[in-house]
Amino acid sequence: MGSSFRPRGEPLGAIPRPFGGSPDYEKIRQRVRAVYPKEGTRVTFPELGLEVLNLHHGRGRKPLVENLGLIVRLGNFKVLHVGDTEITREELAATGLAENAIDLALIPDWLLVYPPWKGMVESILRPRHLVGLTSEPNTAPKTSDGSARPARGL
Repeated sequence: MGSSFRPRGEPLGAIPRPFGGSPDYEKIRQRVRAVYPKEGTRVTFPELGLEVLNLHHGRGRKPLVENLGLIVRLGNFKVLHVGDTEITREELAATGLAENAIDLALIPDWLLVYPPWKGMVESILRPRHLVGLTSEPNTAPKTSDGSARPARGL
């Protein structure tokens, strides 16, 4: 599968705190599926209508923070959530997401309105519907020249 997927019932090993440190974790442990696809791959859970994609959080970010994208199928309706990736045009095109006929894409504002990303979602993914998710100005990634983004992105 190209991932660190562990089938249901197989021990998951250490789950990072705070989730794994919760006293209630043991109540749900057998239902937890740990998955982390290798970059450029997907893990599919057909019984859940779910695909998990590794969409990096941002090259060179310190500390390294992982980011997973999700495709959720609700009947014939496909919803894409990319998390808060800083994926490039070339990387987005290489994901194959353009062939998924996305009905609704949930995208962070910087991928919609800031250079160098502006226009790439519409031109590469071509979702039927698009929702821009905004972030707090002090936590959003910097622009390509390193300057802070304006407080109101959309």
